[in-house]
Amino acid sequence: MKKISIVMATMCMLSFSICTFAEQNFSEKIAGTYLITEKSGNQRIWTFFQDGNFLSTSSVQKKFGFSDQQGIWTKKGNNEVQGVMLAFGFDKQNNLSYTARITATIKFDLDVQTLEGQYSLRKYEATENPMKSETDTSKPIIVSFKGQRLLHNQ
Repeated sequence: MKKISIVMATMCMLSFSICTFAEQNFSEKIAGTYLITEKSGNQRIWTFFQDGNFLSTSSVQKKFGFSDQQGIWTKKGNNEVQGVMLAFGFDKQNNLSYTARITATIKFDLDVQTLEGQYSLRKYEATENPMKSETDTSKPIIVSFKGQRLLHNQ
């Protein structure tokens, strides 16, 4: 009985170690910068960090008056992550007008050189809380996109 318990405990530890290693390995694989093209033709530069941070810059920020986006990503499935980012939006006098929350579902190809997915954009007015998505009373903007990884040899 003691041998069975030791074998079971060892198997559990190995399973946990393998899963943890796989998660770390995935974080290492996706870390980098990607050029994103939205269905509309607008572009973004997304950077995924191994520690779960996520940054974005949009080609239309100046036109529509909003900041860079900052957030986090978490693994959700095989080669799939969910990202959540926040940004500030400004009126014509450069006063804070809203806080935007972007929630993205992103699927990477097997060698993490390309990705595709969809994000929803919600704008939270001063009376709404971007940390609670249900407080936004307007309809979200849904955007489909594709992207490719930035490489040295391209």
